[in-house]
Amino acid sequence: VSAKPVFPRQPMRLATIGRLVRQKGHDILLLALSMLEKEDWTLDVFGEGPVECSLKAEAYHLALEKRVRWHGAVDNVDKHLQDIDIVVQPSRYEGMSLTVMEAMAAGRVLMVSAAAGEGLVENMKTGYVVQNEKVESLVSALRYVSQYRDEARTVAQGAQRYASEHFGIDKHIARLKEIYHDVCKVNDT
Repeated sequence: VSAKPVFPRQPMRLATIGRLVRQKGHDILLLALSMLEKEDWTLDVFGEGPVECSLKAEAYHLALEKRVRWHGAVDNVDKHLQDIDIVVQPSRYEGMSLTVMEAMAAGRVLMVSAAAGEGLVENMKTGYVVQNEKVESLVSALRYVSQYRDEARTVAQGAQRYASEHFGIDKHIARLKEIYHDVCKVNDT
């Protein structure tokens, strides 16, 4: 299935994907979006968790409730990604992020905190990296991407190429074969 284009229409479609816990920085994203009232955007939130009610209350308090859609936990997130322009992952801390890898593979623009993108995202080559817990950094990056959409499309394509070179099933199978052969050599001696 070929990917749908990024930014084919207005409003700009943003998404954040993951468990709704403080670690993931959803509150940072909501605050940043409240500062982009003149931009034309919507946010899709995929996930559920213990801070869901407080995040919905915060969205209401910031007058964002008409622009934010809450989907809960969903299957086949890759299908939902095809309708998204930018995946925003503002985590305070993170291990190797499966969401980031999925967004890269889907050819979506990535906007991540340094923690969420560590080891995966190279700023302005495979995504946009913002400072951890710095709302102003996220606001600036979102404004930048909104203004320079052609560049953002190129960055998303770079991310997709990186994903196909590093995350493809063929790469994993080849690596498993190498490990298997190494183990067999050790056992033969």
